[in-house]
Amino acid sequence: MKLSTLSFALLTAASYINLGSAQENVLDLVQTFREPKNILFSVNMGGSSHIVWVLSILEELAARGHHVKFFTRDDHIRFAKKFPSIEPISSGPGIFTKEDYNRILPEMISMDSVTRAIFFADTFGNNYTEEYYKHRDIFNTEKVDLAVCDHFTMACSDAAEAAGLPFVVTSSLAYSSDATAPYVNVDLINMHHPTSRGVSFFTRFNDKKIDWSQGHNGSNGLLEGLYQDCEWRLWF
Repeated sequence: MKLSTLSFALLTAASYINLGSAQENVLDLVQTFREPKNILFSVNMGGSSHIVWVLSILEELAARGHHVKFFTRDDHIRFAKKFPSIEPISSGPGIFTKEDYNRILPEMISMDSVTRAIFFADTFGNNYTEEYYKHRDIFNTEKVDLAVCDHFTMACSDAAEAAGLPFVVTSSLAYSSDATAPYVNVDLINMHHPTSRGVSFFTRFNDKKIDWSQGHNGSNGLLEGLYQDCEWRLWF
């Protein structure tokens, strides 16, 4: 009887000791989410539609005490002039010249969907390895806490993932599966029907699975509209 009483007393004392230690640890916790973070926004191409709206958001974060840097090519650094709180960092000369851009889009308009996808991958991804290691280096040298990556700059998100770094992918078009409503058509090859409103099931099935030529024509129309739009000229 005495042994059981002694054991109970020891267990009770041990519980109080553990509880006290836990309370001390809780009191020692310090909130860190309000501490200034180092944020790096990376974009290689795309012009104002890929950059300005992101910089406007990051300017607000800079006003709240975070350190924001803009990692981009020489031909895109000028977009940072209206955002004095953001530090631009050059990642090298522009990938394409103005003449290159004016040549590439008309070429893409005349291609079928498969050829265009191959052309896009070859043209815009030919410096991937170099870009990947550039991003790994700058993440380390700038002690980046959060990477913000344009959707054209795939090396940024890949490098961030490999480094275990939180990252956000920005996109001018809401074409990802988590950024659109089910009734909005974000398939680039058949955007001739922007939504499913008034479009029969058979027509939608036909566009997606059967009549690729119609989808090809629809995406060409989208590219032609982009080329004619004044925003395309803002690249330069």
